[in-house]
Amino acid sequence: MRVHFLDLVVQRANILNTDRPAADERGGKASTYEELSKGLQERAREIGILGRSRMDKDELIDALRSY
Repeated sequence: MRVHFLDLVVQRANILNTDRPAADERGGKASTYEELSKGLQERAREIGILGRSRMDKDELIDALRSY
């Protein structure tokens, strides 16, 4: 019986994946835009949303979600 290298790689990957928790079980929880205050302006700047300095919190949230 001849074992191919790729078969060994797939078997190894399957073993490793079964020991690892799913992505939603691994890390922390991302905060919603409503939970952020100072981060909204910074995130809007990173994305490049124009007029962000004149927006209130609700307008910023809408702009970030529609980006």
